[in-house]
Amino acid sequence: MKHEEVVIFLVAISIMLFFARFLGEVFNKFKQPAIIGEIIAGILLGPTILGNLLPEIQGTLFPQTGNVSLVLNGITQLAVIMLLIVSGLEVNLALIAKQGKTALYTSTLGMALPFALGFLPFYFFSDLFGAAPGDKLIFALFMGTAMSISALPVIARTLMDMNLLKTELGVIIIASAIVNDLFGWIFFSVIIGMISSGGGSNFLTQIGGFYYFWRSCLLSQNH
Repeated sequence: MKHEEVVIFLVAISIMLFFARFLGEVFNKFKQPAIIGEIIAGILLGPTILGNLLPEIQGTLFPQTGNVSLVLNGITQLAVIMLLIVSGLEVNLALIAKQGKTALYTSTLGMALPFALGFLPFYFFSDLFGAAPGDKLIFALFMGTAMSISALPVIARTLMDMNLLKTELGVIIIASAIVNDLFGWIFFSVIIGMISSGGGSNFLTQIGGFYYFWRSCLLSQNH
């Protein structure tokens, strides 16, 4: 990195840390998780707010290409990984094993409702959202799956901020989120296979495999 790029990188990191810490402390004062303030800080500094009001400054501090962008993306990815590692160190796997059936049923219901709310309107009103007539089913499945997948790092950080990660409730939430992500990303891969196969027999085979996997999980919990 050049000298100017190092300066931009350090300024960008300092601004992000300042806003994240400041807004996090503000929400802590109101007995709310600090991550809410940190998410709002990201919205303020991102293309939604700063990018619309001062696009030149936003583009200089957070460029989309170049060395600064590469380093920032690397740090954010590493931060998410470290957050999951810290969360994993705090989770009691014995409690998760005891709550397996509860977590499975909670996760299933937690996926079914958002999936239905995402699938139905995008299927019956797909033309309003610009989907091609032949892609109506794939489009609706994609939107339903996108709405049903949880954000595990955000859930873990919220529980950590509220000191609930080691409680029974926190264990159920984390276990449900893990199962939710597992089934959600499996179903997402099925949708990708449906796109590549044109919705033919390969897709039906993937659906059958997904159903068999789900039934196996239920049977293993019963035993």
